[in-house]
Amino acid sequence: MNGQYPGAIRGAFASGEFTKARRLWCEYAGQLEQSVAGGTATSAMFKEARELIDWSALIVKVFRAHAASQLTSLYLAGIYQNPQPELPAKVRVCL
Repeated sequence: MNGQYPGAIRGAFASGEFTKARRLWCEYAGQLEQSVAGGTATSAMFKEARELIDWSALIVKVFRAHAASQLTSLYLAGIYQNPQPELPAKVRVCL
């Protein structure tokens, strides 16, 4: 199996290239599947894949949290830049 996939996947995630990371993951999973089907898979291969899965999940969660934070910041900035107009106070006349 091509041992360069884990490094390439990590590099794609680190640079924010999620489409590339997904493609590499699919290729890596395909090679792992072939190894399992061919009976050549080793426990080291499974360990490497498990570590990469855990790492990838963590990175995706970090990027999601960062994106959510940015969206919140944009929303709040919009509120402060374009505040709602104040409604006129009710006028009460007593005679």
